[in-house]
Amino acid sequence: MDWRVIVVQPAQGERVEAPLAQLRLTRVALTLLLLAASFIVARTLSQSIRQGRALARVNAERARATRAKSEFLANMSHELRTPLNAIIGFTDVLLQRYFGDINARQDEYLKDVGNSGKHLLALINDILDLSKVESGRMELELTSFSPAATLENSVTLIRERAVRRRVSVSVERDDLDLVTADERKVKQVLVNLLTNA
Repeated sequence: MDWRVIVVQPAQGERVEAPLAQLRLTRVALTLLLLAASFIVARTLSQSIRQGRALARVNAERARATRAKSEFLANMSHELRTPLNAIIGFTDVLLQRYFGDINARQDEYLKDVGNSGKHLLALINDILDLSKVESGRMELELTSFSPAATLENSVTLIRERAVRRRVSVSVERDDLDLVTADERKVKQVLVNLLTNA
């Protein structure tokens, strides 16, 4: 094989200097571009870190508020339930005539006080149940009970309100067998439906 080596030497130095100058200019442009990109990435990361910290603060504050709400509900439920149970208990004692006879009007009013106290106690329990639902800790208390008796009890609770509004409420039912469910929650649903109706 014939090998030949050809050497080309530019006639002037400008031909070599022009590509070198262009190469230097490209390097400078790339360096500036990389610096600008680094600045943008650093700024974006800095903003993300600040937003992450702000989100962490908000989440911590939310957790504190949730704990405070739960503590408040627990304390208030105790503070409200204790006197309310006393009112209900004393009303029952008076209705059972342990301290002597009462007239028909007193009997009616004491029954209203007892029913209202029980309804208020149910509302307090509803608030606690809502708190339990929010925290994912709601548990059903399953028992066997008569739906007819629960329905009658629910109607009794709203009857006074219905009379005040001149609404007639009656229960037409067949005898129902015992069911297994959370009686308090079934009663709560019935009272809510009747109240809304």
